Amino acid sequence: MLGLRGTKAWLYHVLHEGSVGYDRWQETGLIIRTDQAYSSYEEFSKQRREWQPEIKAVWSKNIHAVLGPNVEDTRPTIGTERVRSFQFTPLSDCRRQFATHLSAPDLEWGEPENGSEKRPETAETEPEDDDWEPVDDPEDDEWEPVDEPQPENEPDNRPEDEREQASA
Repeated sequence: MLGLRGTKAWLYHVLHEGSVGYDRWQETGLIIRTDQAYSSYEEFSKQRREWQPEIKAVWSKNIHAVLGPNVEDTRPTIGTERVRSFQFTPLSDCRRQFATHLSAPDLEWGEPENGSEKRPETAETEPEDDDWEPVDDPEDDEWEPVDEPQPENEPDNRPEDEREQASA
């Protein structure tokens, strides 16, 4: 998807990752502050060295154009403040709509959605030798730290006035 720019490139990125920053899609979807999502877009644009990211109003309009009914504007109350937010539908629905918008229904996403696919059994990642035990080395029991000169005690590393006092 190297040919994508702007909002579409960012949308592909977040749909591929299954998250906007540290906010991951849940089974029911994702609700994220519009300001937070836009900051993620600006950072993404900066990393890609895009000359000028789209302004927030255009960016938001483009998200709605691409995802259609899979994103809604919402204003939930957080504490005493009403916060403008996006409410996305489940990740699989957003990905399907994105692929349809690009006329690429066979678009590969390359990783499990929301981590829903199971990982390999832990037995495959554990060491094969179950009898392994640490070996006690008797020499380690008698180890004592060696006093090495500290950098601040070296003559060249002391402040000038201390060097003058030491040489006087």
